[in-house]
Amino acid sequence: DDEERFEQQNFVIEILKRDEDKVSRERWRNIVIGAIFRITVFAFAVVSLLFLISGYHTTQRNEESVLMSSTNGRKEKTTSAVVDSYSPNYGNLKSASQLPWDIIIEPNRGHNIKLSKFVHEGFQIDIKSDDYTIIWTILGEEYYGPEFEVILTKVGVFTGTVKIFQKSKSITRKSNMKLIHTEEFSIAAKYIRREIRSLTDTDRKKVFTALRKMYTISQEDGQRIYGKAYISAETILLTHLTAAGMTDCDHWHDGAGFLTHHTALTLLVERSLQSIDPSIALPYWDYGIDGTKYSFENIQQSEIFQPDWFGEASPGNAEHRIDDGGFWSDIKFP
Repeated sequence: DDEERFEQQNFVIEILKRDEDKVSRERWRNIVIGAIFRITVFAFAVVSLLFLISGYHTTQRNEESVLMSSTNGRKEKTTSAVVDSYSPNYGNLKSASQLPWDIIIEPNRGHNIKLSKFVHEGFQIDIKSDDYTIIWTILGEEYYGPEFEVILTKVGVFTGTVKIFQKSKSITRKSNMKLIHTEEFSIAAKYIRREIRSLTDTDRKKVFTALRKMYTISQEDGQRIYGKAYISAETILLTHLTAAGMTDCDHWHDGAGFLTHHTALTLLVERSLQSIDPSIALPYWDYGIDGTKYSFENIQQSEIFQPDWFGEASPGNAEHRIDDGGFWSDIKFP
């Protein structure tokens, strides 16, 4: 009996050991599975974070491309400035976007230059805020503020600079202004020829006043007063008649010289007008407008032939001289 009881005890002990080993194996297996699960979750989280970071940078690059400045045609970072200009009398030049310069200014005329948009680190900034100071440099002269008026006295293409400063919040800085952006832009100072009806009354009167002086002041007196660029109307008429009035050959109308000669003559007239008033650009006459609005019989109804413009189209006197009592009535033939 004792021996049988001993064997039973050993049997029970053996079973308990097996159960204990089984529990131990299952516990370690659970530990391993849990570790693998945690590692997997952690790896997934890392991959997701990297994906989000990559997506953020891609979005940021896309935003940078959207914020690319159209002012000078080159890619900007998330900070960019757009410079614009306009004439107080004529507004923005419609064809400016087709030309290679950032802004166009007519010589000897007041033009407004402004910072129309400023984006800093991806955010559009209120440039009129007191937190910002804007300093412009054009041909060595400094101007201040988001918008200012400038008058350039010479023709050409120049480079301007605008610097934008932000007030610093650091009390340790000697200066409380921090430069946050510098933008260069091209300026073309060019005369702009307009259809005469699109001129303001003031500008049209300037043209007629200067033209009248060409008809009333001699070549010698005019060059003494206004310089060598002055050419009297008499000289212009004689030049045209000499080249075009020959019986053997009309050098200015019967061949390829038509365009070149008349273009050159037009430029001489314009420069003569500018010697009198440097703000003038010679206007042109689009006679197609009158051809559309009027018949041949009533063409004189056009404003072009009104007494305070160019006067009557076909004077009825023997001299074919304008005598309608208007601006040109007292002009004598050379």
